[in-house]
Amino acid sequence: MKNFRKEERLLAAYSVKLGGTVGITRDISPSGMYIAADLADASYAPGSKINPTIRLNDSRGKLMLMCDGEIVRIESRDGEVGVAVKIIRTVMAPGCASGIAVARCSSARRH
Repeated sequence: MKNFRKEERLLAAYSVKLGGTVGITRDISPSGMYIAADLADASYAPGSKINPTIRLNDSRGKLMLMCDGEIVRIESRDGEVGVAVKIIRTVMAPGCASGIAVARCSSARRH
């Protein structure tokens, strides 16, 4: 398979929320990510908009990375369903719970 990535990716397993489903990142970069999840009930397709939220922890506490993205590929591999996502926009929200809207997180910044 031809590699279309523009940026180096980090092989990392972060918990990611996709609507009502929780998955795990397999890799992530500033411009995209690959998410493995149980998407049997979801109606995702290439070109669909998607809003993954990744919970991060660092020395300052919990951080939420909320993304606007577009699905570029869906594949089934080794019994799991994977979604390749092109990241369009991100918001980093320190201390926000995953269910809180971005507008309510006063410290959220757009990148």
